[in-house]
Amino acid sequence: MITELVDKKNNEIILKTDFYFKKFELKKAHGYFHFDFVISDHTISGISLPYNKFGGRRYYPKRIDDFNVDLENREVRLVYSR
Repeated sequence: MITELVDKKNNEIILKTDFYFKKFELKKAHGYFHFDFVISDHTISGISLPYNKFGGRRYYPKRIDDFNVDLENREVRLVYSR
């Protein structure tokens, strides 16, 4: 399971998983950000971040400025800008 927390005040997105992953990938397609967690060579788990998490399309992030992957704690922190 993947849990996403959006901190609008600090412009930060925190993604937490209940499984260990080897690699994190970030993509943007059709206006949405899509996050992939590579578990093994043949298994990938991912989510898309919808507009309603930010209060609509107007407040959706334009880009991801920085991200920090913590494989041991199964957590990813992303800093975005509008």
